[in-house]
Amino acid sequence: MADTQVNPSAESLIGTTVGDYKIIDIIGQGGMGTVYTAEHQQLHHLTACKVLRAEVANHPETVERFLQEARFISRIRHINLIDIFDIGELPDKRLYYVMEKLNGRTLTQAIRGGKLPFAAIVSITNQICAGLSAAHEAGLIHRDLKPDNLFLVERTGEEQLLKIMDFGVAKVMDLSGADGKITRTGYLIGTPQYMSPEQINGVAIDKRSDIYALGVILHEMCTGTAPFRGDTLGQMLIAHLQQVLPTIDPKLRNEDVPAGIEWIIRKALAKDPNERYSSVEELSADMARLAKGEPTQAQAWYKTYQARELQVIQTLSGNTINLPLGQPSTKKRLIWVAATLLPGLLLCGIGGYLWYRHRNAPVVVQQVKAPVKPKREEIDMLALRSYALQVLQDGLKDADLQPRLLSVSAIGASRDTRHHTLLEPKLLDPEPVVQVQAAGALAQIGSKAAIPSLLKLHEEAKDPKVALATAEALMKLGDRSVQKYLEQKAKKDPDAKLQLLAALALEELLPGHTPQKAVQTRIKKGTTPEDSLLIWTRRAKLGDHDAQQQLATLLGETEAPIGRQIQIAALLAKEHIEQGKTYLAGIAGKPGPQQILAAQLLCAADDPSGLPLLRTTFGDAARAPVERLLAADGLGSCGTRKDAGMLAKALKDGEKSPLLRQAEAGAILRLASGDPAVLNEQSLTWAQAALSNDDWTVRESAVAMLGDTDPQKAIPLLGQAMKDQRAEVRKTAAVTLGKTKVKGAIAVLGSAIADANRDVRLDVLRSIGKVSTDLKKRGEQAMDAGTQAELQKALVTRADTGDASEQVMAAATLLRLGDDSRRDKLKQGLAADDPEVKQLAISEVSADPELSRTALTTLLADPSQAVRFKAACELAEQGKPDGKAVLKDALKSGGTDGFRAYGLLKKLGESVEPPKDLAALLSGSDPAVRASVVEAAKSLPVADAVPLLQKAVKDSAPQVRKQVIDVISDWPPADGTAQGLPLLKTLADDNDVAIRSRAALLVAQLTPKAPPEPEEVEAPEPTGSAPSAPSQPAATVDMATPAPVADLSTRVDLASLPDLSQPAPAPAPDMAAPAVAAAAESAPAAPAEEEDKGGKKLKLKQVLSQAEKYLSRGDYQKAIQLLESARSSDSSKEIMLQLGQAYEFWSEQESGAKQKAITKKAIEAYKQVKNAEAKARIQDLQSRLH
Repeated sequence: MADTQVNPSAESLIGTTVGDYKIIDIIGQGGMGTVYTAEHQQLHHLTACKVLRAEVANHPETVERFLQEARFISRIRHINLIDIFDIGELPDKRLYYVMEKLNGRTLTQAIRGGKLPFAAIVSITNQICAGLSAAHEAGLIHRDLKPDNLFLVERTGEEQLLKIMDFGVAKVMDLSGADGKITRTGYLIGTPQYMSPEQINGVAIDKRSDIYALGVILHEMCTGTAPFRGDTLGQMLIAHLQQVLPTIDPKLRNEDVPAGIEWIIRKALAKDPNERYSSVEELSADMARLAKGEPTQAQAWYKTYQARELQVIQTLSGNTINLPLGQPSTKKRLIWVAATLLPGLLLCGIGGYLWYRHRNAPVVVQQVKAPVKPKREEIDMLALRSYALQVLQDGLKDADLQPRLLSVSAIGASRDTRHHTLLEPKLLDPEPVVQVQAAGALAQIGSKAAIPSLLKLHEEAKDPKVALATAEALMKLGDRSVQKYLEQKAKKDPDAKLQLLAALALEELLPGHTPQKAVQTRIKKGTTPEDSLLIWTRRAKLGDHDAQQQLATLLGETEAPIGRQIQIAALLAKEHIEQGKTYLAGIAGKPGPQQILAAQLLCAADDPSGLPLLRTTFGDAARAPVERLLAADGLGSCGTRKDAGMLAKALKDGEKSPLLRQAEAGAILRLASGDPAVLNEQSLTWAQAALSNDDWTVRESAVAMLGDTDPQKAIPLLGQAMKDQRAEVRKTAAVTLGKTKVKGAIAVLGSAIADANRDVRLDVLRSIGKVSTDLKKRGEQAMDAGTQAELQKALVTRADTGDASEQVMAAATLLRLGDDSRRDKLKQGLAADDPEVKQLAISEVSADPELSRTALTTLLADPSQAVRFKAACELAEQGKPDGKAVLKDALKSGGTDGFRAYGLLKKLGESVEPPKDLAALLSGSDPAVRASVVEAAKSLPVADAVPLLQKAVKDSAPQVRKQVIDVISDWPPADGTAQGLPLLKTLADDNDVAIRSRAALLVAQLTPKAPPEPEEVEAPEPTGSAPSAPSQPAATVDMATPAPVADLSTRVDLASLPDLSQPAPAPAPDMAAPAVAAAAESAPAAPAEEEDKGGKKLKLKQVLSQAEKYLSRGDYQKAIQLLESARSSDSSKEIMLQLGQAYEFWSEQESGAKQKAITKKAIEAYKQVKNAEAKARIQDLQSRLH
């Protein structure tokens, strides 16, 4: 058996007696059972004993398959089939059977060892055919033929003996076409890399499916690679259904392997079973002819097959084509001629998937219901998430490989660190490929709790791919103990592919690391096209422009395999490169075999244009399972709550295909994980827990994230953070409190004025001033008279006793509170000898507008370049051009100052070229420099900043990616939604849980609310479909309080969820009031007089409350939309005062003519109020205009 990682629980049988056999050791584990070395107690010969795994012993179908394997093989008895000679039951009711013990290696291990000589290929193929012939004669189809199930027994002085193993999913042939009792139509049974098109489509199969699998194995023996590949399960299955076999590169074959073997492989892999060999005896006979140098049946077939295809193409196209029918390895493929003549019609060949699906498609009579007006129902995404997780937990225990793989992948995509307890056990899965997937998923969710388990597996791994995957996962989780392992593997390894992967991993995880040079050298020396594609692909995902251009160039090739082209287009589309989206949209826009795949990949790239096709496909039960699987996956990428309801209904209705169930559950989990309510719940729950983390950097990240949450919930937690033992955490808490713009923040900040750390004290003072100014602009009193007196007393003390910087900050804060008693301290700061103190004073001089007007202009002539630049920046921020000359000098000098100068000059209306050196700095090896470059992007116009941030979101250093969020959070809401949302969505999938949580929270805030679903005609249902269950009310979740960590052991009864296919009952009148805020959120421009569902009008208090919510988080334009709408029916002073404030706040985010226009709107609104406060605001705004 292949090397596998052994689950320690399997060791419990060692030393025990099973029937007449004593268990000695573990050989390995598989999806259904564990295989032990066992000794017959009387005869003393060694055997192998396979015991059913405890996790699947209660699954009736698995037990039946286990018994079936033993019965069938013991009945057939053939030298090329493993011999089973005993069966029994353990005291715990687990079944076992005893078989011959084999010494040697699997065909997988032989292929991995290097190119096989032709004699070995012929011998192995003939023995596979002999074993299959015996099975087929007995009426048995293997259905899971692959190199892992083929064992080469070493024999002294003789050729290797091949044994076919694992008939656990075999099928008894039934001439009536009915399936056996343990499988059903619609199932995907087998290993996708070796499945025939008819297996994938879930329709009746015969022995020619085994011949197809043998064709895949032949290709692997000849080239070392599989003929069809894909990044995902769906792409792999689609490749088998649709992709034409690429011409085999002669360099991949051993020198003694004849080119004519390609004809045999091509015939075995024909999409149409009728075009394949009719029996394994025919294939074996053709191999014998090839070995003798005689013409093969496949050669003659291939010529006639080409001729038939050519005739069809000529008939359809009206063109005459002269195509030479020579050696397959030296002539252009017919498919490219067809693709040139009939784009989109013959991409997979006339005899391929289109023929197969149309011929086998069942006829469905549809009954169209009368148009109805569906009523909207609130879908509880938290409840759906719990149920989807339950289904995926069941999939983790499935005896078959693919459901386990899909479940691991889906749980990893949830990005929830709490799920590490589900994923860690899969590190001990019997299949190495599941271990690799689980390691990646643990890195994906960012679970540092999994580091010990990953380290243990890395140290004990027998499979080199598992060792490499765990090393990558550990590095991504911040454990550098495996760096040396990766470096050694990148420099030298017997497996050239693993060596390249290790080098690329280091290049990704450690930019500028030496293995990068090794990769570049290897490209120059020449690699296989496959290696070059791998290199470009990995680099393109990291935002490497050159690699992306290489892939875009490949996408333009007209003779490339369609499967490869779609793969490249999908990657480019995900990187927001138009060529990729255009290519996929072209395929998705017209009927054809690749249409559903293209629509799914567009959705994965956040392009919803393929949603209608995916919905139709998924809703049609007559479609092939793989098509519905792709559709479900696509709906999970960019679907809506409505789609989550449709997917949940499919689960509720008891979908029988295990893979489709996992795909549906995975799609629901992804949709729920991206839902604003769920994102808020996850982020706030994480922040609360993180504040108690032993790692201060985690606590600091949680504090930063609280600035993006509801201020009323955040302030108590920030008060806790202001008492943290680490100054860095307290400093971040002080800055975050300054962003809250609410009264409660001042009380917390006031208690920290005397903090032990000077830097913390400075940020406390700055934040007090900032919050006070924000409250004043909104016409709110910052604090009561007594509290203000106490605060001013503390500030005066700090202004008199602190160092020069603190004196400046305290004086500025007092000025913002209306106290000018320490104004001279600010003036002293502007005249200080220390340039740093002077720069600090410049940044705070806006607290005294009169002083600002005179001092800043004077400081443009200061001896210090840093001071001159600071003064010029402050003037530019105020819209004054006095410091343009200084800014232009800084632009010429480059660096981060040049970046800021460029942004401010653009703001002043200057036509200037952006600095070029910062893009290069962003590729440097020092993460601190890269982070400073991103921070400098705050000064850039949004359009100029986006290309830099697109690269920075892929940076390996967390501090760089965190800085991206800081930049986007400072953008105006409109830009944040249009330009920042795609970047934040990338970061919402970050491996670092702190980055992911904060980005996800901003995604939830910036994502536009979905409009109400339009009235539509209910989708047609096939005749005879089961009636819908009655609707039930949806569960409600109190989002005011963060939900506790999910109890993953709790089972959710899906029957208790609402029937999402039925209209919801109309709400009672008393249900209307709580929905007002949500209504305003989803449609802020709705007239204030519009009645809600209960018939009540939007009240003034509710409008003001919602507008205040928008203003507190900086969504000024949303507040204006709501207030302008309300103004049409209620122009009260309260409405107009808040409207004036909203326009005023917005004007401060703009510049030039736009700023003036918005300021005039604010003045117009204030004029309607006619009180002292409004008059004061009007005078201030008018002075700004002049």
